[in-house]
Amino acid sequence: MNPTSPIGANDWLQLAITFSTVLLLLGGGYLIFRYLKKGANPSSIKLMSIIEVLPIDSRQRLVLLRVRDKEVLLSMSPNGIERLGEWDHETPKMAASPNATPQFSSSTSPVKENASRIKNLLAPSSEPTLGDKKDRSLI
Repeated sequence: MNPTSPIGANDWLQLAITFSTVLLLLGGGYLIFRYLKKGANPSSIKLMSIIEVLPIDSRQRLVLLRVRDKEVLLSMSPNGIERLGEWDHETPKMAASPNATPQFSSSTSPVKENASRIKNLLAPSSEPTLGDKKDRSLI
């Protein structure tokens, strides 16, 4: 082929066939890889999922997990992970009260203590602020 001559129709056809062959090989390899990857793990059903994560501060957070048919509330901090509560998973009802709280299992009394401690921490505080008249006398 002469470098000054334009590309002919046969060259374009050969280029299109080669390009589509490469795309088909890549797509087929991807599908085969996905099939083999799924077949390697017989338990492809997810048993655990994260429902919600609530950061308390920069180093602590609450994590709500669903494990099979249970929901588990965990407290994560640099000191470790602590289980705060566990209850059966129920599908949410649209008519449920917005103030409804999950019932913790009665077999773990420290869980109830930790839950009430966290509830008190998350509740709005009633301490006076610098904007109150009582505090202005201290300034």
